[in-house]
Amino acid sequence: ENLSVRRALTALATLGVVVFAVLTIAIVATGDFAFELGGMRFKSNSLDPLLKGLASFAAIRLALATSVANAALMAFGVVAGLGLIELMLRIVPVPLADPSLVKIHRPSTRYGYELVPGAKGFGTAGEWIEIGPGGYRDHGTLPLGVGPRIVVLGDSFTFGMGVDVENGYVA
Repeated sequence: ENLSVRRALTALATLGVVVFAVLTIAIVATGDFAFELGGMRFKSNSLDPLLKGLASFAAIRLALATSVANAALMAFGVVAGLGLIELMLRIVPVPLADPSLVKIHRPSTRYGYELVPGAKGFGTAGEWIEIGPGGYRDHGTLPLGVGPRIVVLGDSFTFGMGVDVENGYVA
């Protein structure tokens, strides 16, 4: 009987992983999702709760797939690792938290954070950062119909963190 309960819980956890993964992909691809199920309406444009749900169901699924001793050891390892990271962040100064640096980010309900249009100042490596009125790190855009338009999506390398905008690979 324990085996059938364990199999049922594993199936439910797997279903939870799939559902949260699909909803996460929907937000990444379209910016939001909305659907109705059993008379209840579900709608979101935020990744945070979905990623927490995905991580929770994945952890449950992983714990069900292994022995109790291994699951406990895994949980201890995760907690110890996160504790070490927290300790390290409190001991080592984080340059991005320096109040003298330009504040180029602000909270966003849709993306978690976004660039602040019009922000100007020096970054962590002394580079000049200027965010245009459209919320991009650029020198403006060409009028429609003049030259090609290329959009580059990425991380801090794409942004050019640590270099002036003219020296980034996007330039």
